[in-house]
Amino acid sequence: MSAVSNLVAEITSGEFGDAIEIHCNKSDPVFQKIAARWSDIGRKTPRCIVLPQTEQEVAKIVEFAAKFKIPFVSKAGGHSLWSIIGDEGFILDLSRFSHIGIDIERGNQVSVGAGVTIKEANDAAFQKELLLPLGTSNSVGVVPFGIGGGQSYFENHCGFAADNIVSARVVTADGKLVTASPTSNPDLLWAIRGAGQLFGVVTELTLQAYPISILGNDRGNVWKSSVVYAKEKTSQVLDALEPIIKNTSAMARGMFYAVAPAPSYNTAIFLSLMYFGTAAAAEQHFRVLLQDLKPDTVRSEVVSVKDLNNGSAALDTKGGFKPFASTGFQTFKPAPFMALVRSFEELQIACPDARSSAYALDWNTYRPPNDPKGNAPYIAYSHHNINIWAQLLSSYGDPQSHDGVSRIEQAALEDIRQAYGQEESEIAAYPNFTRDGPISRIYRGEERLCKLERLKKKWDPEGVFT
Repeated sequence: MSAVSNLVAEITSGEFGDAIEIHCNKSDPVFQKIAARWSDIGRKTPRCIVLPQTEQEVAKIVEFAAKFKIPFVSKAGGHSLWSIIGDEGFILDLSRFSHIGIDIERGNQVSVGAGVTIKEANDAAFQKELLLPLGTSNSVGVVPFGIGGGQSYFENHCGFAADNIVSARVVTADGKLVTASPTSNPDLLWAIRGAGQLFGVVTELTLQAYPISILGNDRGNVWKSSVVYAKEKTSQVLDALEPIIKNTSAMARGMFYAVAPAPSYNTAIFLSLMYFGTAAAAEQHFRVLLQDLKPDTVRSEVVSVKDLNNGSAALDTKGGFKPFASTGFQTFKPAPFMALVRSFEELQIACPDARSSAYALDWNTYRPPNDPKGNAPYIAYSHHNINIWAQLLSSYGDPQSHDGVSRIEQAALEDIRQAYGQEESEIAAYPNFTRDGPISRIYRGEERLCKLERLKKKWDPEGVFT
């Protein structure tokens, strides 16, 4: 009997606890539903899916798996491209850890279990008039989002999610349940804040939350606008963006996309603009983009921060192939992003199956007087000085498109880097978007890498979490 079969037998017998769910029938609709992933890139089918209910059950399962060298991956929201395992191992599904606790007396701290999604946490915080620095997709798990860095709309108001991890409950590679905090295992907390997936199974995070008034009003409202231009105005739009992006005093951020919307599937430029202030101030700040360049369409509205992610519901759809590639920069230059649009058009021609893809420029350059990014703590996450990201989200259904999509994505990133004149030491890769390429791009700085290597040897010497 294989080691993983022994694990199944132990769980089924109740050896690890009576509340554990286990699913091994791959043709069972329940198994298939639980196994569904945001992207099918590299997807495999595990021997079984295990759903513990308590931290003690997680600890026993991890201890057994480590002892008998059974590979496994943990799962929360199911968005990671790397939480995949075949018949040789199992998925440790943490979706039953759905608790949320809010402690106002301890300074607006919010504790979330590993199964809590961004929407669930945001809604709970909003009921207490609090804001969490969480991401742009409602169905992403809070814990994997935070321990991988945690970019959000609000990073320049209150820092990245990783900056705001107050403490963590972690099952380590030897099956021990520990607390990582400033006073208990602070070195592990340092690693969890940006590289947590490499150090254990995080069952709970406690995050710092903020009054919604940090957004400039007491109602938690945000101005946003969707603007569409013909492709022929790409250069004009990028030139107009330069002074807007370089204005660090305006509470604004946004994204520039190359897209090919149905039914024509002709390349167009789409802007998603955001302003944390009055509508009048927003319209004045973005006047060139909203009026002077005469866009094809403009749709502006004021929305509650709790509904801010609803416009990106399409990103929550599971299935299909969705590789994600990115590279970061400290400053904005218009010309390199012309290459991004050209690469997107090449993708449409070479891989018509990928016509629902989007190649984007994401900027977030606002700097408040008490700059949380400029004054960020030294943690495992290393991209506090990156304000501009090129983000390439391809989407397609035919596996025959894999090689063509990958080739164009990598060439696009290289073209942009060359246009910037980046040296290898300057290249930044966001942890939650990639596990490929040199690790020095994900965790930048020799001192940081050396510290991570030392801590890895201490907390996971056998490489249980890779």
